[in-house]
This record gives sequence, structure tokens and C-alpha cells, in this order.
Amino acid sequence: MTVVWYTILERFNATSLSLQKVDIDLISAVKLYDSLVTFLLQLRDIFDETEEKAKSYVEIQEYKEATISALSDVSGSLTSPVHQIQN
Repeated sequence: MTVVWYTILERFNATSLSLQKVDIDLISAVKLYDSLVTFLLQLRDIFDETEEKAKSYVEIQEYKEATISALSDVSGSLTSPVHQIQN
């Protein structure tokens, strides 16, 4: 979880610093916000990579061996309200 938040906060900080510059123009500000939104939307696509990075920092072998499929088996029986509405 720390790896995910570090990635998010690092990007927000960089964007914030750029937006605070005195000489920034409106077009650049809009591009920065668009880039931030795109980054957040793409985080879902790189979850596996982020999880692998997090596993590399952990010394607990059980966590390193855990897979997403094992976690989905536990939560697979639970359905979200959105999923229930769609079905």
C-alpha cells in the first residue's frame, strides 16, 4: 500500500510544484491537470507491476508468494452493489 501511495503523492507533488510556478500559463496548467487525471486512470493498469515492486521490499515470504488469484478467491464470493445492479 505504501508503494501505491508513494507513487500517487510523488506525482501530485510534482504537479503541484509546477502549478505554483510564477510564469505558468493557462494552457500548461490545463495540460498538467489532464496529465494527472490520465496518470490516475492508468494506475489500475499497472497494479500488478506496483504489487511486484511492493513485494520486493518485503521480507515476509508468505506475502511474496501471495498471488492476486488467491486474494480474488476470498473476495470472489462478495459482489459489489454495482455488480449486482449490472446483473
